[in-house]
Amino acid sequence: MAESIVGAISSHLDCAICYRRFENAKCLECLHTFCESCINSVIDTAVDSDSDDLYLTENCVRCPICREETNYDQGKAETLRPNLLANKLIEELKRHEDSESTKELCKEHGAEKKFFCEKCGVLICSECALCTHGKHTFLIKNVEDASKAKVDGMVKLMSKATMWMASHQEFFMDYTKKKVEGNKRLDDISEAIQTSSSTCLKLLIDMINRKKENLMTKVESNRSDLNEAVDNILGPVVEAISDVSDEIECAEELLDSSDPKEVVLQYRDWAKRLLRGIDQQIPSDMDATQ
Repeated sequence: MAESIVGAISSHLDCAICYRRFENAKCLECLHTFCESCINSVIDTAVDSDSDDLYLTENCVRCPICREETNYDQGKAETLRPNLLANKLIEELKRHEDSESTKELCKEHGAEKKFFCEKCGVLICSECALCTHGKHTFLIKNVEDASKAKVDGMVKLMSKATMWMASHQEFFMDYTKKKVEGNKRLDDISEAIQTSSSTCLKLLIDMINRKKENLMTKVESNRSDLNEAVDNILGPVVEAISDVSDEIECAEELLDSSDPKEVVLQYRDWAKRLLRGIDQQIPSDMDATQ
Protein backbone atom coordinates (compact mmCIF):
# COMPACT_ATOMS: atom_id res chain seq x y z
CA MET A 1 0.00 0.00 0.00
CA ALA A 2 2.73 2.41 1.01
CA GLU A 3 4.70 1.66 -2.13
CA SER A 4 1.69 2.40 -4.35
CA ILE A 5 1.20 5.76 -2.63
CA VAL A 6 4.86 6.60 -2.97
CA GLY A 7 4.72 5.59 -6.63
CA ALA A 8 1.66 7.77 -7.21
CA ILE A 9 3.37 10.78 -5.67
CA SER A 10 6.61 10.09 -7.49
CA SER A 11 4.78 10.05 -10.85
CA HIS A 12 3.70 13.64 -10.24
CA LEU A 13 7.27 14.66 -9.60
CA ASP A 14 8.62 13.66 -12.99
CA CYS A 15 9.79 16.32 -15.45
CA ALA A 16 7.74 16.45 -18.68
CA ILE A 17 10.89 17.21 -20.68
CA CYS A 18 13.42 14.62 -19.49
CA TYR A 19 10.84 12.17 -17.96
CA ARG A 20 12.98 11.84 -14.85
CA ARG A 21 12.45 13.08 -11.31
CA PHE A 22 12.83 16.83 -10.97
CA GLU A 23 16.29 18.20 -10.25
CA ASN A 24 16.11 21.67 -8.75
CA ALA A 25 12.47 22.12 -9.80
CA LYS A 26 11.58 25.56 -11.24
CA CYS A 27 8.12 27.05 -11.95
CA LEU A 28 7.10 28.95 -15.06
CA GLU A 29 4.46 31.72 -14.87
CA CYS A 30 1.77 29.11 -15.62
CA LEU A 31 3.00 27.14 -12.54
CA HIS A 32 4.07 24.13 -14.65
CA THR A 33 7.28 22.74 -13.23
CA PHE A 34 10.44 21.46 -14.93
CA CYS A 35 14.07 20.78 -14.08
CA GLU A 36 16.21 23.90 -14.13
CA SER A 37 18.64 22.26 -16.55
CA CYS A 38 15.75 21.17 -18.83
CA ILE A 39 14.39 24.73 -19.05
CA ASN A 40 17.88 25.98 -19.91
CA SER A 41 18.17 23.26 -22.54
CA VAL A 42 14.85 24.32 -24.12
CA ILE A 43 15.98 27.96 -24.13
CA ASP A 44 19.38 27.17 -25.64
CA THR A 45 17.90 24.89 -28.29
CA ALA A 46 15.21 27.41 -29.26
CA VAL A 47 17.73 30.27 -29.43
CA ASP A 48 20.20 28.30 -31.52
CA SER A 49 17.52 27.08 -33.95
CA ASP A 50 15.65 30.43 -33.97
CA SER A 51 12.46 28.39 -33.56
CA ASP A 52 9.08 30.09 -33.12
CA ASP A 53 7.66 27.04 -31.34
CA LEU A 54 9.03 27.67 -27.84
CA TYR A 55 11.26 30.70 -28.11
CA LEU A 56 9.50 34.06 -28.58
CA THR A 57 11.83 36.99 -28.10
CA GLU A 58 14.93 37.66 -26.08
CA ASN A 59 14.44 36.50 -22.46
CA CYS A 60 10.99 35.02 -23.20
CA VAL A 61 9.99 31.33 -23.57
CA ARG A 62 6.75 29.32 -24.00
CA CYS A 63 5.77 26.53 -21.63
CA PRO A 64 6.24 23.15 -23.39
CA ILE A 65 2.85 22.05 -21.97
CA CYS A 66 0.41 24.99 -22.17
CA ARG A 67 2.46 27.44 -24.32
CA GLU A 68 1.97 30.32 -21.85
CA GLU A 69 4.75 32.87 -22.06
CA THR A 70 7.33 33.34 -19.30
CA ASN A 71 9.98 36.03 -19.06
CA TYR A 72 13.38 35.24 -17.58
CA ASP A 73 16.49 37.28 -16.70
CA GLN A 74 20.03 36.90 -18.00
CA GLY A 75 20.57 33.99 -15.61
CA LYS A 76 17.97 31.94 -17.53
CA ALA A 77 16.17 29.32 -15.41
CA GLU A 78 18.33 30.10 -12.41
CA THR A 79 16.31 33.31 -11.89
CA LEU A 80 12.90 31.56 -12.07
CA ARG A 81 10.89 30.84 -8.93
CA PRO A 82 11.73 27.45 -7.37
CA ASN A 83 8.94 24.96 -6.67
CA LEU A 84 9.71 24.60 -2.98
CA LEU A 85 7.00 22.03 -2.31
CA ALA A 86 8.07 19.77 -5.19
CA ASN A 87 11.69 19.97 -4.09
CA LYS A 88 10.65 19.21 -0.51
CA LEU A 89 8.57 16.21 -1.58
CA ILE A 90 11.51 14.90 -3.60
CA GLU A 91 13.71 15.19 -0.52
CA GLU A 92 11.11 13.27 1.50
CA LEU A 93 10.84 10.56 -1.19
CA LYS A 94 14.60 10.15 -1.25
CA ARG A 95 14.56 9.90 2.52
CA HIS A 96 11.78 7.29 2.29
CA GLU A 97 13.66 5.32 -0.34
CA ASP A 98 16.80 5.39 1.77
CA SER A 99 14.84 4.16 4.79
CA GLU A 100 13.30 1.34 2.78
CA SER A 101 16.74 0.08 1.81
CA THR A 102 17.45 -0.62 5.45
CA LYS A 103 14.35 -1.40 7.52
CA GLU A 104 14.32 0.21 10.91
CA LEU A 105 14.10 -2.30 13.76
CA CYS A 106 12.98 -1.66 17.31
CA LYS A 107 16.03 -1.67 19.60
CA GLU A 108 13.98 -2.99 22.52
CA HIS A 109 12.09 -5.81 20.80
CA GLY A 110 14.05 -6.37 17.60
CA ALA A 111 10.86 -6.22 15.50
CA GLU A 112 10.27 -4.02 12.45
CA LYS A 113 8.67 -0.67 13.18
CA LYS A 114 5.43 -0.96 11.22
CA PHE A 115 3.27 1.45 13.23
CA PHE A 116 3.20 5.20 13.88
CA CYS A 117 2.05 6.80 17.13
CA GLU A 118 0.31 10.10 16.39
CA LYS A 119 0.53 11.08 20.07
CA CYS A 120 4.32 10.72 20.30
CA GLY A 121 5.17 11.22 16.62
CA VAL A 122 7.45 8.14 16.46
CA LEU A 123 7.58 4.79 14.62
CA ILE A 124 6.98 1.75 16.84
CA CYS A 125 6.81 -2.02 16.54
CA SER A 126 3.79 -4.17 17.42
CA GLU A 127 5.19 -4.95 20.90
CA CYS A 128 5.62 -1.23 21.64
CA ALA A 129 2.06 -0.62 20.44
CA LEU A 130 0.75 -3.06 23.07
CA CYS A 131 3.11 -2.16 25.92
CA THR A 132 4.77 1.24 25.94
CA HIS A 133 2.10 2.98 23.84
CA GLY A 134 -0.89 0.94 25.06
CA LYS A 135 -2.75 4.06 26.23
CA HIS A 136 -2.52 5.58 22.73
CA THR A 137 -4.56 2.84 21.05
CA PHE A 138 -6.76 5.21 19.02
CA LEU A 139 -3.74 7.27 17.97
CA ILE A 140 -1.70 4.37 16.57
CA LYS A 141 -1.84 3.60 12.84
CA ASN A 142 0.13 1.34 10.59
CA VAL A 143 2.83 3.15 8.63
CA GLU A 144 1.00 2.81 5.30
CA ASP A 145 -2.21 4.44 6.56
CA ALA A 146 -0.29 7.13 8.43
CA SER A 147 1.83 7.82 5.35
CA LYS A 148 -1.26 8.07 3.12
CA ALA A 149 -2.84 10.57 5.51
CA LYS A 150 0.36 12.62 5.61
CA VAL A 151 0.70 12.51 1.82
CA ASP A 152 -2.91 13.66 1.38
CA GLY A 153 -2.23 16.49 3.80
CA MET A 154 0.95 17.42 1.96
CA VAL A 155 -0.82 17.44 -1.41
CA LYS A 156 -3.58 19.66 -0.04
CA LEU A 157 -1.05 22.01 1.52
CA MET A 158 0.98 22.02 -1.68
CA SER A 159 -2.13 22.97 -3.69
CA LYS A 160 -3.02 25.67 -1.16
CA ALA A 161 0.54 26.99 -1.15
CA THR A 162 0.65 27.05 -4.95
CA MET A 163 -2.55 29.11 -5.05
CA TRP A 164 -1.15 31.38 -2.33
CA MET A 165 2.03 31.92 -4.31
CA ALA A 166 0.07 32.73 -7.48
CA SER A 167 -2.17 35.28 -5.72
CA HIS A 168 0.72 36.89 -3.88
CA GLN A 169 2.79 37.01 -7.04
CA GLU A 170 -0.09 38.82 -8.76
CA PHE A 171 -0.37 41.17 -5.77
CA PHE A 172 3.38 41.82 -5.89
CA MET A 173 3.32 42.56 -9.63
CA ASP A 174 0.28 44.84 -9.24
CA TYR A 175 1.87 46.94 -6.52
CA THR A 176 5.22 46.98 -8.31
CA LYS A 177 3.39 48.49 -11.30
CA LYS A 178 1.67 51.01 -9.00
CA LYS A 179 5.04 51.91 -7.51
CA VAL A 180 6.53 52.56 -10.96
CA GLU A 181 3.50 54.62 -12.02
CA GLY A 182 3.55 56.58 -8.76
CA ASN A 183 7.23 57.40 -9.11
CA LYS A 184 6.63 58.46 -12.73
CA ARG A 185 3.92 60.88 -11.59
CA LEU A 186 6.20 62.22 -8.87
CA ASP A 187 9.00 62.66 -11.43
CA ASP A 188 6.62 64.69 -13.62
CA ILE A 189 5.58 66.84 -10.65
CA SER A 190 9.23 67.35 -9.67
CA GLU A 191 10.10 68.41 -13.22
CA ALA A 192 7.14 70.83 -13.31
CA ILE A 193 8.23 72.33 -9.97
CA GLN A 194 11.79 72.75 -11.24
CA THR A 195 10.59 74.47 -14.43
CA SER A 196 8.14 76.73 -12.58
CA SER A 197 10.73 77.60 -9.92
CA SER A 198 13.32 78.48 -12.58
CA THR A 199 10.83 80.71 -14.41
CA CYS A 200 9.73 82.46 -11.22
CA LEU A 201 13.33 82.87 -10.10
CA LYS A 202 14.29 84.45 -13.44
CA LEU A 203 11.35 86.88 -13.25
CA LEU A 204 12.24 87.75 -9.67
CA ILE A 205 15.90 88.35 -10.55
CA ASP A 206 14.88 90.57 -13.49
CA MET A 207 12.56 92.58 -11.23
CA ILE A 208 15.28 92.96 -8.57
CA ASN A 209 17.81 94.07 -11.19
CA ARG A 210 15.38 96.69 -12.55
CA LYS A 211 14.68 97.92 -9.02
CA LYS A 212 18.41 98.03 -8.35
CA GLU A 213 19.06 100.06 -11.50
CA ASN A 214 16.31 102.54 -10.59
CA LEU A 215 17.64 102.94 -7.05
CA MET A 216 21.23 103.34 -8.25
CA THR A 217 20.08 105.98 -10.76
CA LYS A 218 18.37 107.89 -7.93
CA VAL A 219 21.47 107.56 -5.74
CA GLU A 220 23.72 108.95 -8.46
CA SER A 221 21.25 111.77 -9.11
CA ASN A 222 21.19 112.63 -5.40
CA ARG A 223 24.98 112.43 -5.32
CA SER A 224 25.23 114.89 -8.21
CA ASP A 225 22.75 117.27 -6.56
CA LEU A 226 24.60 117.03 -3.24
CA ASN A 227 28.01 117.70 -4.75
CA GLU A 228 26.68 120.63 -6.77
CA ALA A 229 24.98 122.16 -3.73
CA VAL A 230 28.02 121.73 -1.51
CA ASP A 231 30.34 123.07 -4.20
CA ASN A 232 28.11 126.15 -4.55
CA ILE A 233 28.37 126.73 -0.82
CA LEU A 234 32.06 125.94 -0.46
CA GLY A 235 33.16 127.96 -3.51
CA PRO A 236 32.88 131.37 -1.82
CA VAL A 237 34.29 129.94 1.42
CA VAL A 238 37.36 128.58 -0.37
CA GLU A 239 37.79 131.94 -2.15
CA ALA A 240 37.49 133.85 1.17
CA ILE A 241 39.97 131.53 2.88
CA SER A 242 42.40 132.06 0.03
CA ASP A 243 42.00 135.87 0.27
CA VAL A 244 42.49 135.91 4.05
CA SER A 245 45.50 133.59 3.71
CA ASP A 246 47.01 135.99 1.15
CA GLU A 247 46.50 138.95 3.48
CA ILE A 248 48.11 137.09 6.35
CA GLU A 249 51.13 136.32 4.18
CA CYS A 250 51.22 140.03 3.17
CA ALA A 251 51.20 141.09 6.83
CA GLU A 252 53.99 138.67 7.64
CA GLU A 253 56.09 140.13 4.81
CA LEU A 254 55.45 143.67 6.12
CA LEU A 255 56.42 142.66 9.64
CA ASP A 256 59.56 140.94 8.38
CA SER A 257 60.59 144.04 6.39
CA SER A 258 61.19 146.12 9.57
CA ASP A 259 60.30 149.22 7.55
CA PRO A 260 57.98 151.44 9.69
CA LYS A 261 57.11 153.66 6.76
CA GLU A 262 55.96 150.78 4.62
CA VAL A 263 53.85 149.43 7.47
CA VAL A 264 52.19 152.79 8.05
CA LEU A 265 51.47 153.34 4.36
CA GLN A 266 49.99 149.89 3.63
CA TYR A 267 48.25 149.21 6.91
CA ARG A 268 44.98 150.97 6.00
CA ASP A 269 44.44 149.17 2.71
CA TRP A 270 45.62 145.85 4.15
CA ALA A 271 43.23 146.11 7.13
CA LYS A 272 40.26 146.87 4.82
CA ARG A 273 40.99 143.82 2.67
CA LEU A 274 41.46 141.56 5.71
CA LEU A 275 38.27 142.76 7.43
CA ARG A 276 36.32 142.34 4.17
CA GLY A 277 37.52 138.74 4.03
CA ILE A 278 36.84 137.76 7.62
CA ASP A 279 33.46 139.47 7.62
CA GLN A 280 32.13 136.61 5.48
CA GLN A 281 30.01 134.25 7.69
CA ILE A 282 30.08 130.41 7.63
CA PRO A 283 26.99 129.24 5.74
CA SER A 284 24.23 127.78 7.94
CA ASP A 285 22.63 124.30 7.54
CA MET A 286 19.65 126.03 5.89
CA ASP A 287 21.95 127.38 3.19
CA ALA A 288 23.38 123.88 2.65
CA THR A 289 19.93 122.35 2.09
CA GLN A 290 18.64 125.02 -0.30
